[in-house]
Amino acid sequence: MTSAAPSAPVEIELKLATDADGLAALSDAPELDGQSSVRRLDSTYFDTRDRRLTARGITLRVRKIGRRYVQTIKTAGKGSAGGLSTRSEWEWPVDGPKPDLSVIDDHSVIGLIGLVRPQELQAVFGTRVRRATRTLEFGGARIEVALDDGEVVAGRRRQPLHEVELELLAGDVDPLYELALALNRRHTLSIDPRSKAARGEALANGSAPQPKFQSSIDLPDDVTVDDGLALILGNCLTHWTENLPAVREGSDPEGIHQARVALRRLRSALQLFRPVIGAAEIEPLKHRLRALGNAMGPARDADVFIDEMLGPVATAMPQETSLAVLKQAAEAWRREGYAEARMALDGPQATEMALSMGHWIALRGWRQQPYSPTVEWLDRPMVDLADQLLQRRLRAVLKRGRGFANLPADARHEVRIAMKKLRYAVDFCAPLYPSPATKLFFKHLKRLQSLLGHLQDQAMTEAALGHLEGGGADAKLQRAVGLVAGWHAHAMVDLSTRTNAEWAAFKSAKPFWHV
Repeated sequence: MTSAAPSAPVEIELKLATDADGLAALSDAPELDGQSSVRRLDSTYFDTRDRRLTARGITLRVRKIGRRYVQTIKTAGKGSAGGLSTRSEWEWPVDGPKPDLSVIDDHSVIGLIGLVRPQELQAVFGTRVRRATRTLEFGGARIEVALDDGEVVAGRRRQPLHEVELELLAGDVDPLYELALALNRRHTLSIDPRSKAARGEALANGSAPQPKFQSSIDLPDDVTVDDGLALILGNCLTHWTENLPAVREGSDPEGIHQARVALRRLRSALQLFRPVIGAAEIEPLKHRLRALGNAMGPARDADVFIDEMLGPVATAMPQETSLAVLKQAAEAWRREGYAEARMALDGPQATEMALSMGHWIALRGWRQQPYSPTVEWLDRPMVDLADQLLQRRLRAVLKRGRGFANLPADARHEVRIAMKKLRYAVDFCAPLYPSPATKLFFKHLKRLQSLLGHLQDQAMTEAALGHLEGGGADAKLQRAVGLVAGWHAHAMVDLSTRTNAEWAAFKSAKPFWHV
């Protein structure tokens, strides 16, 4: 467990990824007009053998700048909504290329590092960068723009590094986003929230970018609707941006799943708080979020089919060669889906969405709407509004679930959608109700949603099998399709019975909010 960060210079920056052509194009962008200074930056990052600094969220590096050496300690970045990160940073001149902990005279910084002996520190990875820097006066703020062209090096492993860093030196964050949006229109950039240290650590370990699950939302008891909105929407956007590297790499199905969950959470939050945000603000945002989610749909459908629908059948019938033919067709479907997802994420619309949303949250854009009685809610305690919103979501679930045991598949799907909206509303608002009743209600909600999700996956299997079979005459493929369809048709009977029982348990669960 890390100590609280002491007072320190705070680095606020937007980090965007590009390629060599992108850096060349941006160097001539009118927005970056002015004299630039070019420096060679060779940095080495240090940690103990058991990575104690990394575990504490601390980065320790020594950078060579010309003939000078500078030792830097940074804390882990807080948030990455729309690519923005904020973290504490300390620097000291040192005599050579190795760390010198004796120059640290601030006991609070020493507390952050923990018990580390100088002899335990070893070089883990490095970066070799040509940095072109400009300092601009833009929109009333002073911004340092760094175009980094180089590589990350860990032993014999190397990875290209092409980044644009916009660091706020003075002023508000508003112009930082405006500049990033302007540059993205000049040349498509990509949101990549990983620091150089995070990239280097992954390269040293030989690990792929890891999927990120949603973090808890810290809502104080007395939080206003205005502040709560900023925290909730920022949490959802961070969840989205943090999963982009894993989706691009594509080796872990959880990455694309979490990215789609993040978009659904963001859309659900906008819809939930529609009464105080305003419909005019929400509809364009929801349309863009839905388009990005749809672009990742085929990849996620293929992942679910291969891992959850085909996988159990193949495990139970290892000698059935026809299933290997079906899996080969499904893997081709998955590759096409991931290619489509990457194309969407690397396009200008995805970056503009993230930056625009981050900008809107930072500015509290919902306060720019024309006055209406609902706007007065923004300064009231969020818990008062949460009671109404949660009750509304619950009523929608119960209305769609009338006669649940006899509902057809399409009607149960509507119940599932309503359950998801309730689940996200509970996720957002539960911190305001710290009680055992909250946990009990959430347990019933999660169980029922999971079972409804399995029913939907089962229903999706028929469509997936039809897509993969494609009307072809391959006898093995047709046999495999029949085996998988029969297996899951049998499983549906038990699953439906369990879902009916869980629906009854959910209906009897007492709401934890003030009804």
